[in-house]
Amino acid sequence: MERMEHSALIVIDMINTYDHADAHLLVPSAREAVPRIARLPSDRSP
Repeated sequence: MERMEHSALIVIDMINTYDHADAHLLVPSAREAVPRIARLPSDRSP
């Protein structure tokens, strides 16, 4: 199998204020995901 050289990230629900009764349930997974997303390489070419 050939190694893929490119990555893709699809983020859904980018604007979520977490202003709902059960928002506290989402915080642990968000805390885990955010640093991983931040470490992804980005293409900053024009």
